[in-house]
Amino acid sequence: EDHTLGNALRHVLINDARVDFAGYCVPHPSEPVVHVRVQTATGMEGALTATEAVKEACTTLENQCDFVLEELEKALPEVREDREWMDRLAAEEAQQAAMEEDEE
Repeated sequence: EDHTLGNALRHVLINDARVDFAGYCVPHPSEPVVHVRVQTATGMEGALTATEAVKEACTTLENQCDFVLEELEKALPEVREDREWMDRLAAEEAQQAAMEEDEE
């Protein structure tokens, strides 16, 4: 991914009081890679590892995205219709790919 994901993840991480530092970089714009650096506070109650902090931040970010999507679909029903259509299309493609694997 790129700056969209990196910056969103960094923002969620730095809003956690148990995280001392969170940053990211995209080494090269033509490569879909984001390097994330996280330093957590030590010696405090409820301290966590950097890996745990990233996992929690990903869950928080996922919940925030779900909330925004739900609100958008309430305001614009056609967005929900488009998403449902895309979900059906993806399921059909996955089913077709599985059938092709079985044939081989």
